[in-house]
Amino acid sequence: ARSLLLPPRSLLLFSGSAYSKHLHGIAERRLDELEEGHVANWTHEACAQRWPHLLASPSDSEGGPCKKAALPEWALQQLEVSSGSPLAASIQGSLSRGSPPPSCGLLRGERFSLTIRRVPPTVSSSNESGEHA
Repeated sequence: ARSLLLPPRSLLLFSGSAYSKHLHGIAERRLDELEEGHVANWTHEACAQRWPHLLASPSDSEGGPCKKAALPEWALQQLEVSSGSPLAASIQGSLSRGSPPPSCGLLRGERFSLTIRRVPPTVSSSNESGEHA
């Protein structure tokens, strides 16, 4: 089974065979291990797309000093890098080397899962007396 990293307040919609043929849910645990290969969107490409400013060089900034590797608040509060080095520096180093993002843990906060099922109407057949068959 593969996982997805979903930041807080994310919405994920399943439809078609992704909804009807594949099991999905939120596992009950306090910590998720983020490792490339186990989490579908914890890859070099996904992290570079999610946090492009971590790859920016000082010359990329608009005339001023380049912002030091700033991550969103949710990442700073919930991601823990196993190496012990600062999270932003670990991710920035991995991305600049073209290597996978660092393995780390995602501390879970309170999660909510809402399921809405759209069931198409069915036509029932009835016999001549009006009773359903």
